[in-house]
Amino acid sequence: MQDDGFRAMVAAGTVVVSGEIDLATAPRLRAALSEATDRRVPGLDDPLLVDLTAVGYLDSAAMAVLYAYTGQGLELVLVEGSVVERALDIGGLLDQVTVSRPRVPEGGRLHGPA
Repeated sequence: MQDDGFRAMVAAGTVVVSGEIDLATAPRLRAALSEATDRRVPGLDDPLLVDLTAVGYLDSAAMAVLYAYTGQGLELVLVEGSVVERALDIGGLLDQVTVSRPRVPEGGRLHGPA
């Protein structure tokens, strides 16, 4: 299997994604979101947090996967003004979810939602 650069790290209720999300990798995003949903603590209203700050590209297949989770408290972490944010805005997804921004300290490196 060729390394396509896509990565999705899963923790309870959180998925941190990097690389490109397209027709080839969207099923892996769906699997990661499903796993994160399964790991959520029952009874808590914590969001399903998806950090897309290290994603450089996504297509309609990626948007379809994200749309499928809008009813489950989806919160996206996005870099303001990024290509990903613009694509999700044009696709209408940003109107359906909570958006948070990563914290950027003085050194300029991203560290989770603000």
